[in-house]
Amino acid sequence: MTNNFLETSFNIENGIQIDELKVDSFSENKLPRIFSLKESFVLRRKSDFAQSEKLSNLLFFDKPNKGYEWINDSIWGLFDISIKEYKYIGTVSERNKSDNSYQQIFDVYPRILKPNSWYLIDFKPTKLNKKHHEFLYITDKQEFTFFPLKEVGD
Repeated sequence: MTNNFLETSFNIENGIQIDELKVDSFSENKLPRIFSLKESFVLRRKSDFAQSEKLSNLLFFDKPNKGYEWINDSIWGLFDISIKEYKYIGTVSERNKSDNSYQQIFDVYPRILKPNSWYLIDFKPTKLNKKHHEFLYITDKQEFTFFPLKEVGD
């Protein structure tokens, strides 16, 4: 992964969600334990995009991903992670969840992934009822390190 693209060893045709985190405390293994959402963006398939055309295992941040768009969703984060291991606290807005007036759509990821920052990534697997979340930490030298989360039921 770089600030320009993400390549995985599996298909990401359902898109991803990237939550920038404010970390309040860390666990014994130095991973975020209690955190809140700063900002969230979801890469989703455009409604008019042919179902046969799919994003494979490579997505871009610095140019459009054919048939997909980014949408900001900075009210609600990923709350389906294990509540035993991690805890999301608070939100960044007092808006009603059904209020979509703040949302914007982008062809290109509208932010730069920041150094010395934590993110939570939802890879949105293709298998029904399967989850795949990972923390991402970006060092001050722009090194991208992923840490898989323990999922509910694991």
